[in-house]
Amino acid sequence: MTNQWDPQKIKELRKRLGMSQSDLARRLHVESVQVIRWELGELEPLEPSFQELDLLAIQAELFASQVSQTPLAEAMMDENEKDQVDSDSVANRYKENN
Repeated sequence: MTNQWDPQKIKELRKRLGMSQSDLARRLHVESVQVIRWELGELEPLEPSFQELDLLAIQAELFASQVSQTPLAEAMMDENEKDQVDSDSVANRYKENN
C-alpha cells in the first residue's frame, strides 16, 4: 500500500474535520510536531498513520454526504407524511437530482 497523502491533502482533511493540528495528532496517536511536519512536507505519514488518514477521509465524505442529503430526506418525509424514510431511497433520489 502506498502513501498518497501530500501536505495539502492532510491540511485540507484536518480543516474539513474542524481539527487543530493537535487534535489530529491525538486522533492519530502521534506527536503534534509530526502533523506539523507532515503539513510542511518535511515528513510523510507512515503506516498506520496514513491508513488512519484514509479512514478519516472516508468518514468525512460519508458525513458530508449525509449532511447534503438531510434536506431531501426531510422533504421526502413531508411528501409521504412519515416520521422516517429509507436511507437508500434518499440516496437514490439524491443521485437522480445531482
